[in-house]
Amino acid sequence: MSDTNIEALRRELDDQRKAYRVAADAVDRFRDVVCEVLGHDEENPGDDVLVAQLRQHFGKTGPEPMGWRNRLVGYEAIRDQINAEARDRRGL
Repeated sequence: MSDTNIEALRRELDDQRKAYRVAADAVDRFRDVVCEVLGHDEENPGDDVLVAQLRQHFGKTGPEPMGWRNRLVGYEAIRDQINAEARDRRGL
């Protein structure tokens, strides 16, 4: 792989890391707002508690839909596999 390609990949990785940080900050802020609205003044009780309270507030009953969580777990597994393969290629 040429130096130009490596540099382009590094820039892309930097951009992805920056985007991840922005998304993580947005998620944290969203959780803070949801906590405040639901009356949790000091500490985030966790996503499961927040989801349960929101579902109760909007009159949802039964088990929580898990499709989005299942997709997230799948995406994280794919990411981990890609990262492991990249480490193997670099000999780390």
